[in-house]
Amino acid sequence: MLHRSTTSMLRALARRRRVDDVHRSSTGVSAVGARIIGGDDGEMGCSSSSLLLRFSSSSTSTTPPRRGGEGEEDGENSNRVVYVAALGDTVRKVKLLSLASLGATCAGCPLFLEMSQPEMLLEAKMAVSATVIGFGSFTTALLQWFISPYVKTMRIDAKDGTVVAKKFSWNAREYETRFEREAMREAESSRPLVSWEANGGYYYVEMGGVPRRMYDELDLGRFDDQAKAEAAAEAMADEDDEDELR
Repeated sequence: MLHRSTTSMLRALARRRRVDDVHRSSTGVSAVGARIIGGDDGEMGCSSSSLLLRFSSSSTSTTPPRRGGEGEEDGENSNRVVYVAALGDTVRKVKLLSLASLGATCAGCPLFLEMSQPEMLLEAKMAVSATVIGFGSFTTALLQWFISPYVKTMRIDAKDGTVVAKKFSWNAREYETRFEREAMREAESSRPLVSWEANGGYYYVEMGGVPRRMYDELDLGRFDDQAKAEAAAEAMADEDDEDELR
């Protein structure tokens, strides 16, 4: 009986020690968490707050670049800004795609007819090929007519004050044109992409992307439909205010 009572007492003491050890470990973890959150002794709090500040500064230090209205500087004439079309590369790729599809149609249509319909008469093959190739040529020419006034880059030459514009030719290559600013006038054309006319050529620019200094120097407000509409709306608002005052 004495041996059994002694064994039970020892087991109870061992369980009590295990409980005390678990309690001490949980208390230690709570103390460390309190130091991190509350900044105990000014050390852990400072390190955690500095870490948060570094993370926030690194996440907000990078700002997206501004686009439109600022322009770029010309390498040769650093005091002159340059207009760069936002969709210039896209227009060039579309034109290249149109030329590539036309070439594939001219080469592939007769070959396809010869391989798929060998029993077809030669005259019928020629008629079908001519129809398909003619339609492809028409769409390519229509695209050229549509985007030929599109200006990729434009600047004002510092030497003689002429306007230098780069556009796309029929084979998607860039070519340069020059004209005097006095030659710019309202375009009398039914084309959808035309801003002004100069020396018999048509030009189109995205007015929202033209640098402000170039916009004012060339007086592009006379060709800006949105600016004209805003000016008309302001004039009508002023007239209404005057009528109310009367």
